[in-house]
Amino acid sequence: MKGQAKPLRGRSPGKRLFAAIVSLCMIVSLLPTTAFSEAGVQDSIVITGTSGLCEHHTEHTANCGYTEGTAEIPCSHEHDEGCGGLTDPEACNHTHDETCGYVPATEGTPCTYVCEICNAQDNGNPVAPSDAQPEECTCETLCTGEEINADCPVCSVEGAGLDKVCVGAALMLPVTALAVEGAPNSLYVGDQQVINGNNTTFWTTDKSTGGLTEYEGNDDNWNVKYDPSTATLTLKGAKISGSYHQYNNPYTAGIYAQCSNGQSVTLTIKLIGENTITGYYGIYVNAEISADSNGTDASLTITGENNGNLEVSGSNHGIFVKSGTGNASLNIEKVAVTSSTNGDYAAGVYVMSGAGAINSPNISLSVDGGSLTASGTGSSDGILFYVGSSQATGATTSLTVSENAIVDAKTGGIKASDPNLNNLSDQIVVGSGTGTNGGIVFDGTEGTVYGNVTLDESLTINQGETLTVPDGSSLNCNGNLTNNGTIIVEKGGNLTGDPGGTVVSAPTIGTQPASQTVTKGNTATFSVAATGEKLSYQWQQSTDNDQSWTDISGANAATYTTAATTTSMNGYQYRCVVSNSAGSVTSNAVTLTVNAATVSVTGVTLEPTSLSLFTGDTAPLTATVKPDNATNKNVTWESNNTTVATVDTNGNVAAVAAGEATITIKTADGNHTATCQVKVTQPTYGISADISALDFSIACPGYERPAAKTVTITNAGNQALTLNQPASTNSFEVGTLSKTKLAAGETATFTVQPKAGLAEGAYSETITVSGSENTTVTISATFTVQHQLEKVAAKAPTCTEVGNKEYFVCKVCGKYFDIDGKTEITQESTVIPATGHSYGEPEWSWSEDGKTCTVTFTCKNDAAHKETPKATVTSAEKTPATCTEKGVTTYTASLEFNGQTYKTAKDVTDIPATGHSYDNGKCTVCGAIASDFKAVITAGANGSWQKGTKDGLSFTSNAAYKHFRKVQVDGKDLDAANYSVKEGSTIVTLKAEYLETLSVGKHTLAVVSDTGTAVAEFTIQAAPATDNTRYYTCQSCGHHDWTATDAGYRCDYCGRVITEQVSGYPNVKGVYTAPTASPAPSTAPGSPATGDESNLVLWVVVLAAGSAALAGSFLIQRKKEQ
Repeated sequence: MKGQAKPLRGRSPGKRLFAAIVSLCMIVSLLPTTAFSEAGVQDSIVITGTSGLCEHHTEHTANCGYTEGTAEIPCSHEHDEGCGGLTDPEACNHTHDETCGYVPATEGTPCTYVCEICNAQDNGNPVAPSDAQPEECTCETLCTGEEINADCPVCSVEGAGLDKVCVGAALMLPVTALAVEGAPNSLYVGDQQVINGNNTTFWTTDKSTGGLTEYEGNDDNWNVKYDPSTATLTLKGAKISGSYHQYNNPYTAGIYAQCSNGQSVTLTIKLIGENTITGYYGIYVNAEISADSNGTDASLTITGENNGNLEVSGSNHGIFVKSGTGNASLNIEKVAVTSSTNGDYAAGVYVMSGAGAINSPNISLSVDGGSLTASGTGSSDGILFYVGSSQATGATTSLTVSENAIVDAKTGGIKASDPNLNNLSDQIVVGSGTGTNGGIVFDGTEGTVYGNVTLDESLTINQGETLTVPDGSSLNCNGNLTNNGTIIVEKGGNLTGDPGGTVVSAPTIGTQPASQTVTKGNTATFSVAATGEKLSYQWQQSTDNDQSWTDISGANAATYTTAATTTSMNGYQYRCVVSNSAGSVTSNAVTLTVNAATVSVTGVTLEPTSLSLFTGDTAPLTATVKPDNATNKNVTWESNNTTVATVDTNGNVAAVAAGEATITIKTADGNHTATCQVKVTQPTYGISADISALDFSIACPGYERPAAKTVTITNAGNQALTLNQPASTNSFEVGTLSKTKLAAGETATFTVQPKAGLAEGAYSETITVSGSENTTVTISATFTVQHQLEKVAAKAPTCTEVGNKEYFVCKVCGKYFDIDGKTEITQESTVIPATGHSYGEPEWSWSEDGKTCTVTFTCKNDAAHKETPKATVTSAEKTPATCTEKGVTTYTASLEFNGQTYKTAKDVTDIPATGHSYDNGKCTVCGAIASDFKAVITAGANGSWQKGTKDGLSFTSNAAYKHFRKVQVDGKDLDAANYSVKEGSTIVTLKAEYLETLSVGKHTLAVVSDTGTAVAEFTIQAAPATDNTRYYTCQSCGHHDWTATDAGYRCDYCGRVITEQVSGYPNVKGVYTAPTASPAPSTAPGSPATGDESNLVLWVVVLAAGSAALAGSFLIQRKKEQ
């Protein structure tokens, strides 16, 4: 029947085989599942797979939200005595920080794409996938400082789980930290471009050259670090020297920061420890790319920690900040900065707006705590603010100090300027910042306190220097002030503490002046009493009822007495301004009252008191009757010699003839007189020249005209004259007079010069100058055209010097003539060539260090002639240095001389031995073992293992894993199959199956490494009893399981047979051991409980029996078939 099985004939061998296989499978399925865990490892998952991909979604994109996580970067910390974890890792007090390199793993985000074709889920809502993922964070910044980014709508919600991620992270980004806005487009430090995309870079500096080398270590032994995410350049004990680069550093600055086109440039320099920067510019932050390409603002901030300081010097500017089209600022925060220049027309600190900054740019310098010392030399400034465009008329410059900062520009001062060389220094706004305290600014020798200042650091006022505490400011010396100069405390200023030295305080008035009443003609006296050092007084007068005041000349004492008063002085007001170097104070104004009175004449004066006139001249005399308010001012005039001079009733004097006369004036009131002496002289006429003869010496034919000579004509009479222009002669050109009208004693000049192209010969002519009143003067002029020959004797040539034939040379024009002195020849034709050198082989002389070599060539023709051309010395490593041996350098000197190349070489053993570089006790270079390193077992020593335990027994050696060689137990090498080894530092685990073979009792373990052998003891304990019945412990192997045989009880493990009667056993005698509780799991370190208590040995026996039955059945079947 179709579908029914056919009946079988006889026995089927396949059935037995099938039954055996099924039995074996059932036995295996009964084996318990063993759970394994590793001690000290917490569960953590980092999603790195490409989950969610299918044929419809073949790759992850930004739309599906998938990101990969990052694996944990392990801590590089190793246990030692300092952390407490050398013997007990759990006792280690190490906390992860940036130095140990630990970075926790971060979890990625899963793909949110749901393929409804491959993974269809009908949830009744076709619009959204049934397994839609939670909203994904797309913020670039997850953390700000150590807090979650509160502006991120996903990350900041409760349960987002970023609170632990953010702790300890200054800024964590999902993918890569982006450069901060305004970060330099190019940042060249020393000789390196330190910008590498958005990566933080680390560098070390060469203390001798100032150059940089990229640092790839895991510790913090770097000197320069740049973080583009904050545009922060950290200097830690750095020494930097500018290096020219055509594109990245064309200015050879120590640090050069360049903006992007159209962008601002901002750089923060963070200081740790002492740092030094040198270059053509020390630091240059530049937002002006070229004449046609500009950035906007330029800003440099220098800050730091732990008393960081910076010393900057430039052969041009020390610190240079230049904007493009915007503002320029330099900010110093809580660090000590010294910036100097040793160049001319430069500045220690130079802050400027660019030529493109025409819309009122701000140029600022602020010091918030710490100090700035800016120095210039010679024509250089300490601090210079520069407005780069003449169109920027609204530009502002400012200097602010706060938090007790000190700005020292004693050398060079503080100035401001623009392209038109205008001095804008008076437009610099200097003041304290917004902080609680202000600061001190020294502009040259003059210092000023701004705001309230408490000296935190020492300050010295040198001799010749002043420090002013103005109104509204205060200075607390705080025990930090040395005063060798002068402190000026103005009114309203406050000085506390012990300043020492000279202190000048603003004056105060104790007694005010009083109003005075006098009679016309009398004087009035006003007085003031004031206190203060080195006081000066200036009395002032107001004639318009306090509307305006003028200083009274000579009124410079505490008491002032007026001149005799007049009625016009009635109501005048007086006051005194008392001053010193600390300031001034003005007294109260007081009033003068003048009562009228009759005034008599006290005297009369004449001006002038003497006259010198020529006949026919007239001159007025001015009479002054005293006092001005005299009642009767009538006078009479008289001449004692009217034949010489007369005077009219108005005091006009007329000169009549030569001679002398006295003019007298007399007052009607009191007959007071005054006189004037008059001298009358006849007029005279005449002119003279300062030189009577002009000699233009001798010139050669074809001469260049001698320089013109100047002649000075003087009016030698006592009357004015008019001169005529002199005329040129045949051989001389005569210039025009500087002026023709001369008063008595005045002068005029003209020039005389030989004409060009005169033939050989002697020339002598007379030049005449004439004037009015028949005045004349003559000057002779001479000039000779002729060669002045000088004979040169013949001279024989030498090997180095040429000789010459006999010839003549003109002393004036230098031309050469033959021996007859008539035919002109060339200088070359007189020369007899030198015989020349013939040099032998060079003599080399090396310096001891091989870095310099001199060479000498000696002329064979004349041993006195030696040449020492400069040899170029190059070096090459011949034998490199080892850890313990110096290396050898081959120095080669070479030069080109007389068309040939010469070389010589010298070997010098001058390369220092590198020294060992130990890593976990072994040199990474030569493999030597450190003498102070000892291999020890740090964990697992003196542990115990009980037979029947499934897990092995672990030991930890402090030797590095990479230095591991082998394991020894009880002094014998152990097969690698009987143990496992892994890192941390070296962890060796003896396998359980091997431990079962060891006898009960103590054993020794040795972990052998390249760096030494770590030895420890461990104990093998007997297997526990299987029940609580009485049992006997085998004295050979320590086991307890026995089997009764005809010969007696046989030990199931070692086969020992006991025939004696054992107490507790009917047929066995001997020592009885009391039962114990089931032993605890192994306490050996590194062997956690497995969670299964099944007898693994029993199952192994059962499995072996099944396998044997299967094999036997197969063999029997084969035998029967045969």
